[in-house]
Amino acid sequence: MKAKDILTFSTYRGNTTVSNCIFLVQAGTTSQEAENKLRKAVLEFLSTDKGTEEVRQTCQDFNWGDALNTVPDEFYRKQGVDVLDGTPALITGNETNVDVNHDEVLLHPGYPTIVKELDTLNIVKLYASHEDGTYGDIYSQKWDYLENYDEDELMVGYGVSDPLTGFLVDESADFYETLEEAEAFALSMGAKPVINVFEGEGIESTFSHQGNDTNGKMLKFEREIESEVEIVKDNPFPSW
Repeated sequence: MKAKDILTFSTYRGNTTVSNCIFLVQAGTTSQEAENKLRKAVLEFLSTDKGTEEVRQTCQDFNWGDALNTVPDEFYRKQGVDVLDGTPALITGNETNVDVNHDEVLLHPGYPTIVKELDTLNIVKLYASHEDGTYGDIYSQKWDYLENYDEDELMVGYGVSDPLTGFLVDESADFYETLEEAEAFALSMGAKPVINVFEGEGIESTFSHQGNDTNGKMLKFEREIESEVEIVKDNPFPSW
């Protein structure tokens, strides 16, 4: 059995330690070599269907915290990194340390292409558009919408979501006179038969939210809204 050094892997947010993990690596492995092995393990996992799904679930914001929670041990072992699981090992007194930014986004180099192949027409949203550009509170009662505002035109906007920017690309739209027609089209494009009605001012609900993180990067909560039909009170393609 080969001698093993202890690898202490720590993630930081600024000067604050977020997590510490203990691995075993072959004796004599440098910190840079150990970090490269961990990164290769994560990227190999992200190249799988399961890994791609995990990235989508984190809104293309898959970081080291997500990696530590989701990457199976087998991917680390392929790179010569063992997880402490009670397996006997000849452990030396040497220790290797690897420190990383907890919030570093980890994406497989081919991920943008993969996402565009898998997510084509995945983001299908149902928008309501007024000719006079006003919106008011018409969305407070879903079932009265067509009865009270039968002159409104419904537009279905759809497109592919860019995994790096979060914006729709290759977008298109079709217009319909009734909600039933618009919904039928959205469903034909792969949307689920779900309509989320937004109330009050602004675009905000438990399903989607517009805002920025502490670094000023726009947040796009895709996990809860992908493949769903939504009514939103804003222009057809907002920079959400």
